[in-house]
Amino acid sequence: MTALTTVAVYQKELRELVSIEIENVLEKMANGFVDSFEDYKSLVGKVAGLRTAIDLMDEADRILSEKYR
Repeated sequence: MTALTTVAVYQKELRELVSIEIENVLEKMANGFVDSFEDYKSLVGKVAGLRTAIDLMDEADRILSEKYR
């Protein structure tokens, strides 16, 4: 069994927090807690930004795994 480093634990926790935030925003939208079209656009932008953050984390992991094989 491999021991997780502090960095690996941090990465895992950050991904989980970002995923939870995406779920929370989508739930808010699905349950009709959007007061205006501007609010809707803001929430859609937030989800897009959070998904981009996850994509960038994945890309950083890929780059580092190739660099330090």
